[in-house]
Amino acid sequence: PSSALFQRQPDWVLYHELVLTTKEYMRECLAVEARWLTELAPRFFKSADPTKLSRRKRQERIEPLFNPHAAHKDEWRLSRRKG
Repeated sequence: PSSALFQRQPDWVLYHELVLTTKEYMRECLAVEARWLTELAPRFFKSADPTKLSRRKRQERIEPLFNPHAAHKDEWRLSRRKG
């Protein structure tokens, strides 16, 4: 809540630490533009032509880390792609 990014909804974020309490908090976070990733780390990221993506890839979304529907309230998982 005290972050400069709290009210913003950036598409891409880099963070140093993820803190799991009753909620999830990122520490030392920075909003970045997607093109920065392809320019500065081309070994790990590449641009894709959006017209050549499959229907499944175009509909793919990332789920949040916390699973509010889990049986155990402290259960969490790494992000899972949902498509």
